[in-house]
Amino acid sequence: MRSRDRKSGRLRYKKGIALVDAQSSGKVVRNSTYLTIAYIIQKLLSFVYFVFYSRALDAENTGTYIFALSFATIFGIIVDLGLNPVLVREVARAPESAQKYLSNVLGIKGILALVGYGGMILISRLLGHSVITQELLLFTGLVMVVESFSLSLYGVFRGLQNFKYEATGTIIHQVVLIGVGVIGLTLRPDLFILAIAVVLGASANFLYAGWNIIRKLKLTLVPRIKKVEARFLLRTAAPFFLTGIFTKIYAYVDIVMLGQMTNTTFVGWYSVAYKLTYAIQFLPIAVSNSVYPALSEAYVNSKDKLRALYEQSVYFMFSLSLPIAVAVSYLAEPIITHPRLWPTFSESVPALQISVLGLPFIFINLLSATLLNATNRQKINILNIGLTMLCNIILNFIMIPHWQHVGSSFAALGSAIILFILNLAWIWKIFPVNVRWMLGRIWRVVFATLAMFALLVLLRDRLTIFLLAPIALVIYVIAFISVGGITRSEFQVIVDMIRRKKRGPNA
Repeated sequence: MRSRDRKSGRLRYKKGIALVDAQSSGKVVRNSTYLTIAYIIQKLLSFVYFVFYSRALDAENTGTYIFALSFATIFGIIVDLGLNPVLVREVARAPESAQKYLSNVLGIKGILALVGYGGMILISRLLGHSVITQELLLFTGLVMVVESFSLSLYGVFRGLQNFKYEATGTIIHQVVLIGVGVIGLTLRPDLFILAIAVVLGASANFLYAGWNIIRKLKLTLVPRIKKVEARFLLRTAAPFFLTGIFTKIYAYVDIVMLGQMTNTTFVGWYSVAYKLTYAIQFLPIAVSNSVYPALSEAYVNSKDKLRALYEQSVYFMFSLSLPIAVAVSYLAEPIITHPRLWPTFSESVPALQISVLGLPFIFINLLSATLLNATNRQKINILNIGLTMLCNIILNFIMIPHWQHVGSSFAALGSAIILFILNLAWIWKIFPVNVRWMLGRIWRVVFATLAMFALLVLLRDRLTIFLLAPIALVIYVIAFISVGGITRSEFQVIVDMIRRKKRGPNA
């Protein structure tokens, strides 16, 4: 490892871990960019793979696989127990203690993995899941455990502000998973090929992470539980554990409830709408990650600047999400029933038409959560997500018996709206949103979207979806610019932000 000598400014080494008092802003931005790009690639590859295997299998088998993954993912909360954020934070504060914290986290997670995995199998049997589902859970539960350990290994790198290896591991994970899955399903369209592929992908990621922990940081992967450190980690992890519970349940409870209250065929139909809507969310995540430092800086220096930045970002999110939501909802049938997509999943059409309308709320919710974090209101985020999770469960409980997978789509849309209202109520306490300015800009987005929609109505039955999509995009952009959707000064701000991002905030 090496540490900086305050007088000479030189660096000394100890066990291969770089100990620095602060990373340069440019490096922080560059490392964050690695993970953002990897995340976007991962989402796109994951969606393409979903199209492939959902076509290779029928709706029932697809639903069984998605249900098993979602069910196991919820139990992943037990294995993690909020330890990863604590590990990242403590390594960032004291890099020389990385080995101590990593060993204790691995030791604690070893015990939690047995509890989580065993609990998942036991509850699955008590709930009366089918034999195939229980067998799949043996694989997906293993994936849940392996991925939790991988996150801990990458947590050390995150604490050292090095995201490069995690970004590479994310791509390796997807390449191995998709490679094995595509080759396996081509040779034999069997449900358990998917399970084997996802285990091998997670294992490859874990091995890559472990290899770099040993090779680059000179750390060991031997788990050790020391009473003092373990007690500190578990006590500190409690609020993160609560956040993890709310987030994971909110994200996957609809699929689990749908599978429990109906059958996996409905899960298969719903998964198409879910995956399509989820795949598009890489856009707001990338934007939120980019704007987070600026929001944090503005909170300290200028509340007027904070409000202006948030309002402009909301406008940008709305201008991205509304045309996508309207276009995908209107074109849901030709999208799903296209011969190269899901021609046998026509029952997914109404679910997609409803779910995708939540995109404007989802986009803005992600930005609002970023603002709350940037203004030191993390607990408000936990509260809002927790309340929304409860509402989502209630809505699914009410709607699934009547409308099955379509009911889950209504519940998802309703939950997004509820979270939007909760976030906005708290943001209004930080600063009053300039409603007049927002309405004065939003009508431009609505006008451009209507122009695009009119074109889609005229051409939907004449062109394929792969021709309609780029044409609709061009028409929207032209209409948006023609009504002053973006001004020259705003365009210059975007250019300056990009240049600043390349140079670093202090440039």
